[in-house]
Amino acid sequence: MAEEKIRGPGVALWWPAGHAFHVPANLQHDLIAELKAIAADLGRVPSRDEFLARSKLGQHAYRREFGGYTPLLHAAGFRPAASSKRSIFEADIREMIKPVADQAPRTARHGVSEKILVLGDTHFPFASPDALSGVYTWAAENPDVTHIVQLGDLFDCYSFAAFPKSVLQFTPKQEIDLAREMAGEMWATLRRLCPKAECHQILGNHSLRPMKRILEQAPELEVFMDYLKFWQFEGVTLHPDARAPLVIGDVHFMHGYLLKLGDHAKRHGVNVVCGHTHRGGMVAMQLADGRGVYELNAGYLGDPRTKALSYTATKLVEWTHGFGVIDRYGPRFVLL
Repeated sequence: MAEEKIRGPGVALWWPAGHAFHVPANLQHDLIAELKAIAADLGRVPSRDEFLARSKLGQHAYRREFGGYTPLLHAAGFRPAASSKRSIFEADIREMIKPVADQAPRTARHGVSEKILVLGDTHFPFASPDALSGVYTWAAENPDVTHIVQLGDLFDCYSFAAFPKSVLQFTPKQEIDLAREMAGEMWATLRRLCPKAECHQILGNHSLRPMKRILEQAPELEVFMDYLKFWQFEGVTLHPDARAPLVIGDVHFMHGYLLKLGDHAKRHGVNVVCGHTHRGGMVAMQLADGRGVYELNAGYLGDPRTKALSYTATKLVEWTHGFGVIDRYGPRFVLL
């Protein structure tokens, strides 16, 4: 059925085409009666917001009929409640500035007072020199960093991948030797630029590739493998259990295993910093119990032009070079 529409100040009404439309002649009377009923129910004169929350005649009908809430109160025989607010010209300026002067310094909302530098997937020896240079530049300007966390996939371990791969790159030993040399240079540089920082190394899914291949082919040889030595660096604490997060303050650092930004924080109900997807970003959310949490993805520092990182379906991927920072201003992703 066709409809026609009429608009007035703050109101829009629809009715079937061809039918007469009548504005209630006693709408003002009904508004006054409704206001008195709400006042009787509350035991006092309702505020404008209280009236709007309970009104069934339309939130803005009183404006059209009376021009405002105060004229409606007068029409109903009510006197507006006196305001308890004082003009700024009446208030003592010392009372106005005292609460501000007495405030303690604000702590970071994430519960961590430190300054934390977070590095995502580096995939040595396939790291991006330009991306690493951006990290070093930031670190040189922030020598007061207290923690540096590398979130896993420090090495790519391309030679040990399960998918079809080229064998024309180099031998597995050449790859791991070069990757470890480059990673050692990275950690040495960061420790020099941020001498007070605690350094932490987490393992990722690429880190587990070699051991998976060993267990698939000859599990009885596991006892002879000194596997973790490749991820140990001077002055850096290794966290060998890829399933257990590193906790600093109220923030949980992990490599990550879910693909959508925010899903780790939602699933675990805590603040999470992760990598894995190569897509940096930060999202905050409120849980069902009212608590606020966030998830920060630190992006990645690999070179997508290399053969090892060309496993995506298209070159138009959404990977983002960058790193994460958590300080007194909160968590953020720094895009490179």
